[in-house]
Order: sequence, then structure tokens, then C-alpha cells
Amino acid sequence: MPRANGNDIAEIFGYAPDDLSPLSVDAWKSKVCPFTHNVCSKRKQNNEITGVCSITNGSTGNSAHDVIICPNRLYVDNYRILREVTQQAWPEAHRGNFIAGGTLDDLREGALHCGDESAFVAFGQSSGREIKPQGVEMSMDWIVQKYSIHNGQLAAREFLGIEVQSIDTTNNYNETLHAYNRLRAGENLDEVPISSHGLNWANVHKRLIPQLIRKGNIYAQSPRCRGFFFLTPEIVYRKFERVLGIISTTSAIDRANLTVITFSLDEPTETGVQRALVKSRQVSYQLSDVVHAFTTYIPAGAADSLDIALRRIL
Repeated sequence: MPRANGNDIAEIFGYAPDDLSPLSVDAWKSKVCPFTHNVCSKRKQNNEITGVCSITNGSTGNSAHDVIICPNRLYVDNYRILREVTQQAWPEAHRGNFIAGGTLDDLREGALHCGDESAFVAFGQSSGREIKPQGVEMSMDWIVQKYSIHNGQLAAREFLGIEVQSIDTTNNYNETLHAYNRLRAGENLDEVPISSHGLNWANVHKRLIPQLIRKGNIYAQSPRCRGFFFLTPEIVYRKFERVLGIISTTSAIDRANLTVITFSLDEPTETGVQRALVKSRQVSYQLSDVVHAFTTYIPAGAADSLDIALRRIL
């Protein structure tokens, strides 16, 4: 099957773009995200659903260049990454008492079915609703709250703050996507055009890191907060490291700390099979050290580089 010989799309509705297996084609026809089981939220400017989960940032066929661009791609296996983070904070959490997905009524009913066991309920997009503190101009991405259950009543206990981010694109992959859609529709193609997309790395220091700091400062002041996690693709977090420089680490999960867990896509598989999501690493920092690094760290030679650029501008 043809693939773009350069920047390319890596996954459409969870499968390789040239995967013509019945499972892949059915997912494409349904327009349903295979990870959240809701209608795909990845859309073009004209509101057309794209189904693009990940793209390549370089030569096709090198999995190290594959970049997840939709955070929903991380929710494979019924929000497994959220459940695993919850188990780190509360070892008694497990698949049976971790509740995610559906309406607020669905979450309440699922929690009450835990009997006299504690329930761990995830609030976020497509799971109840995102939590927006009054007077704060942003929503908390995910909150997992522990509940005790007594006489059919739920009582809120501790909670976790969890931020899940991927990376936005610049330009577009429209022509490449159109070619793969024609392929899935049964057309024969001689070639697939190279995508013109780029990655919006500027958003890392303009939006993502400031959001983490603002939310982390709120969590740090809440006595019920058990910890704050940031879940992101490994390739995206490498850009954070370049922005922040070297920061001392800690092993503690705490509301005053930021615990980062990164993920990558496993190697491509045979047709009809989705690629596995692999945990790459986990590290924790004191949030105050992240704030200090973001406001003070300057790469070596940055001032000289600026001076050279200005001297050569005309």
C-alpha cells in the first residue's frame, strides 16, 4: 500500500492510514473514537471529522518520529493511564472500583455499585464534566476523587489532579488525509502526497507550562489534594525539558509536586491491530522548582545568539 514519502499521518481512528482491514474501515465509517467510544473530536476548521490520532514528524516508518496529536489516543483500555495513576495514589484502587466515562448519573450509579468499598471517580471530558473552580478562567483537565460509601451515600474524600496533553499542529495534513480516505473508500492510488503539517512547539512555553503552573498552585493549596500528575507523549515532554533545563527530582507524589509520566507508541503492528501505548518514564519535581526554572532558565549563549540574529537581520 502507498504511504507518503516524508511527513505523514501515522494513525486514523486508531489504525495505520493504509490499513484496509474490516476493523479499520468500520472505525473510519463510524467516525467513533476507538479509545473514548464517542464521536471523534478531532476536526478540521470546517468542522469535518478527521479521525487523526497521530502523525509523523520526519521520515515514514520510524516510530521514534510518530507524535500523538490527540489526547484521546492516551485513553486506550477504558482510561487505563488514569486508572494506573489512581493506583499509585491509592493502592486499593482497581478496575472494579475505578469509575470513568459517561454522564454524572452514570458515574454516581457506578460508584454506588462498589458497595461498601471506596470508589474512585474520574471527572473530565466525556466523563461527567470537567471541573471549573469559580473565579478561575480555566477548567481542570481531570480530577479523580475518592469516595467512601455508607448506607447508599457517597462522601467525597481526597482527590488527584491530572493534566493530559498532546501537541497541536500547524498548517495541515488535509491532502494526505484525503488520499487515505480515498484509499479506504476503495480507490487505487499510485502515491500519497507528503503532508504539510508542522508541530506547534511554541504552545509548550506559551500555554502548556503556564497552565500546569497555575493549576499546580491551586492543587498545592488544597488540603484534600493527594497529588498532581502530568501525562503526555515522551516527544512532547522533551520540549518541556529544553524549556526548563535541568531540575532536581524527588520521589514523592504530593500536592506540592508535579509528577510527569510520558508515553510513546509501540512499533507498528499487522493490519487490523492497534499499536500499544507504552509508558516511557516517570519523574517528579517540586512545583516551586518548575516555577523557578520557567521564569529564570535561559539556555547558554542565548544572549549572544540574539545579538548575532539582530546584526544579520538586514
